[in-house]
Amino acid sequence: MAFFKTIEAVRILFASGLVVLVTSVLLMLSCRCVPANGTAGLVRKASWFQGLFRRHCILWRVFVVGLVVHVVFAFGFIGIPF
Repeated sequence: MAFFKTIEAVRILFASGLVVLVTSVLLMLSCRCVPANGTAGLVRKASWFQGLFRRHCILWRVFVVGLVVHVVFAFGFIGIPF
């Protein structure tokens, strides 16, 4: 348990939090269930953005792995509060 108190563990915790944040935004942008109006609709029609639609399922896997890593390191760093 001493590993979770090291600076490397804190860096992994921070980096995994960023991965979760970025992938959650990308998942919301590429969600087919949310209608795109206005500027979001124009962005969705762009050719570079169509690649994000094709990678939507891969983003979910990255999100889940990042979230699991983040939760494990958060519990290791802070402890289970219950």
